[in-house]
Amino acid sequence: GLWLTAFARLAPGARVSQAAAEMSTIFPSVQDEVMPANFRHAPVVEKSRLEVRSARTGWSNLRTQYTQPLVLLQIMVGAVLLICCANLSGLFLARASARQQEFAIRAALGAARSRLMRQLFIESLMLALPGALLGTGLAWCAEPWILHSLGNNQGAHISLSLRPDLAVLALTAICALLCAILFGVAPAWTASHVNRSEEHTSELQSHHDL
Repeated sequence: GLWLTAFARLAPGARVSQAAAEMSTIFPSVQDEVMPANFRHAPVVEKSRLEVRSARTGWSNLRTQYTQPLVLLQIMVGAVLLICCANLSGLFLARASARQQEFAIRAALGAARSRLMRQLFIESLMLALPGALLGTGLAWCAEPWILHSLGNNQGAHISLSLRPDLAVLALTAICALLCAILFGVAPAWTASHVNRSEEHTSELQSHHDL
């Protein structure tokens, strides 16, 4: 087995891509100098290389071990989230259809289409934001359980931090906003295209007479 992990600071003005290119250039000469001749042409040595990566988030074997499962888990979460958005969109669409009379009265009173759409988007946000806050709270409380589920891997408690930070909170807020747009755009569009015919005007007049 071949392994080497080293941390280095880039020279002022240097880029990671430049460092990677330089290491790829000098790596064969390093191998020729330190590798015994009888191992030099072994398949594992021929395929070996030096990789230059950003060390901003540190280094751990757990990253290579759990990156693919976590990506698959995120894809599954995204699929479930899209299904939930589709279901909520159907519910909001049915609710908007049942409120056509309300929207027609608002339109007859002079409410612009943008105002009606904004009302529906705000209602969608009032549903998406509490869901985001609930998910953040569950993620915060689930950290000890997730680390415990990794078994006897003691390095997990040192190398992994599952508590939501500012980046995670910002991403959660963006996802909540996108979800509100996804399941609120169809109802908002329906509500904004109400019938402004004389029938609704006369209906409004009958409400005033009552």
